[in-house]
Amino acid sequence: MNRADLLHITRGPVWLLGTTDEERALLDPLPAGVEIVVDRDVLLDEDDDVSHVGSEPMAAAVIVVDAMSATPELLDDTLPRVGSVPLVWIVLPAEITSADADQIEQLAREYGWSAAERVDLGDAWSAVRLKQD
Repeated sequence: MNRADLLHITRGPVWLLGTTDEERALLDPLPAGVEIVVDRDVLLDEDDDVSHVGSEPMAAAVIVVDAMSATPELLDDTLPRVGSVPLVWIVLPAEITSADADQIEQLAREYGWSAAERVDLGDAWSAVRLKQD
């Protein structure tokens, strides 16, 4: 099973917040009908919301956390803007400890999100699906 399947990503535009080529390739190979959007400016509407790309609803948001030091700012910038996106995932590299993952979940709770599901994405990555409380 590929990573997109593990994350229940099967259709529509997906906002992928990753900075490296490896992070941007996390969901490859993509299922037919899935489009990755990485340019945040393309997504903003008048409410600074990322629920649509043009007229098509956003199917998922995948937030890649590559360093704990940048996590609070990343979540502060992202979580308030993805409230109407049905699938929101935080993807973590394997070297992030379970204590760090717990800290990320605590930060997400401060924005009204909680962990709904954890998925192992292979040797190098894991993911936590968030849901709004």
